[in-house]
Amino acid sequence: MLETIALDDFAVKKLEMFHQLFDFDDGVYSPRFFKQYSEFSYARLISLFSEMNEDFQQQADFSLLSEDGKVVIDKEELIKIPYQQFLFQISQ
Repeated sequence: MLETIALDDFAVKKLEMFHQLFDFDDGVYSPRFFKQYSEFSYARLISLFSEMNEDFQQQADFSLLSEDGKVVIDKEELIKIPYQQFLFQISQ
């Protein structure tokens, strides 16, 4: 796929996690919840969500993380974010 050529490994993982968020119902989830659906360690998930949160705030003024560090899934807002395009732009 084009993603694996144009994006670094961490950006590919962020994009994969972005797509995976759509598999879950809207709501607030602990990062530990995602451990069971991912090969990532807890520390890696925290890093991943933190960077994704920064990306979303920069791109769409949307916070993926709540003040207490939980992941907020709002598919109606997430669908508006052209995240793949954003990752391609910042990788160049």
